[in-house]
Amino acid sequence: MRINSSLDKQSTNSVFAQVGYYLRQKLHYFNPHRYLCAQLGLTIAGMTLFLFTFTRLTISSILFAALVYLVSEQKRKKEVAKLSTSLNQLVSTLAQQEQAIQMTNQKLNQELWERQKTEQFWRKTQQQFRQIAENIEEIIWIASFEFNQLLYISPAYEKIFGRSCDLLYQDPTSWLELVHRRDRKSLKKALEIHKKQAQPISIKFRIVRPNGTVRWLWSQTFPVKNQQNKLYRSTGIVVDITQQKQAEAEMRRSLEQEQELNELKSRFISIASHEFRTSLNTIMSSAEILQNADLNLMQQNKYKYVENIKSSTERMIQIIEEFLLIEK
Repeated sequence: MRINSSLDKQSTNSVFAQVGYYLRQKLHYFNPHRYLCAQLGLTIAGMTLFLFTFTRLTISSILFAALVYLVSEQKRKKEVAKLSTSLNQLVSTLAQQEQAIQMTNQKLNQELWERQKTEQFWRKTQQQFRQIAENIEEIIWIASFEFNQLLYISPAYEKIFGRSCDLLYQDPTSWLELVHRRDRKSLKKALEIHKKQAQPISIKFRIVRPNGTVRWLWSQTFPVKNQQNKLYRSTGIVVDITQQKQAEAEMRRSLEQEQELNELKSRFISIASHEFRTSLNTIMSSAEILQNADLNLMQQNKYKYVENIKSSTERMIQIIEEFLLIEK
């Protein structure tokens, strides 16, 4: 392009100088190293020389510089728009994450509340269990399925076995030492069946306490499964049935005595029947002789038959009294 010929050279140089100063201020404000230098491929030193001699540029050069500025400004606006879009996406993502965090917190609070409620329930249940287990005469125990770890034993163990619970916690199999030697084989066989077949067992056996006394026990053992339906514990209850066994023994002795008495009665009745028949026959025969005898029968013979009747009658009375005595 050409400038108007009416402008002299000095006026043109003045206009160029003002435009150059204005552009230098604008380009310096928008960081010419980032925008203009990148577009023109100039170094900072080259750009400085360019701006120093800008007043000597032609109008077309000024327009070209303005075009470069507009291009840089448009690129900057695109970058700002892109940055704004990214910022909006980031804000949206943060909002979604915040909402997800809030939902997670609500879920965790709900789970925490349910867990606290469950723990409170189990603490109450455990307290009730201990109140029952520690105040009954039966032994309640919980152990691992292999019986190598004792988890709980009620205080009744010390009363029945005569040993401390601490010793049993240290050695869960120490109670086997107290089992009566005649019952050890059957007890061990039952425990093996429980381990191999995972079946409940019920067995009665004797123990010899440290003081030498013998106690009869009735043990019931049950397998316990976890939530995965796997065997992991055994539990059971042990009852002292010594008094029951003593009562059964007393009853057996009573039955034996009654049986002996019945046998004695049978023998007595058999003997008494024979004695009754003998005495009755003697009485009948003596009575018939006296009835059929004539008046000339000697007095001595009459006395003999009367004595037979009398002795036979006394014998019958004695048998009856013995029978009544046995009945008592």
